Amino acid sequence: MVGEDGLIPDIKRINTRKLIGYLERLQPYKDKPIVTVCGGGGMSLVSAEIMIKAGFKGVKSLNGGMQLWNKKVYLITRS
Repeated sequence: MVGEDGLIPDIKRINTRKLIGYLERLQPYKDKPIVTVCGGGGMSLVSAEIMIKAGFKGVKSLNGGMQLWNKKVYLITRS
């Protein structure tokens, strides 16, 4: 996920509007923990709901999104 100040390391970036088209490619991760992230937390809830309805297990949304991530000064990368 892109934040104003960087990226969360080791993530796969997929825009929520394009997520449905990526679900087939994400099948290897269907039973693995997944955390959706967006700028403030709202769109990641939409992404999580799409994935759960598609049968993905262990999907969570990052509460507060990148805004809270950056505020807490968690690790980010620059790209």
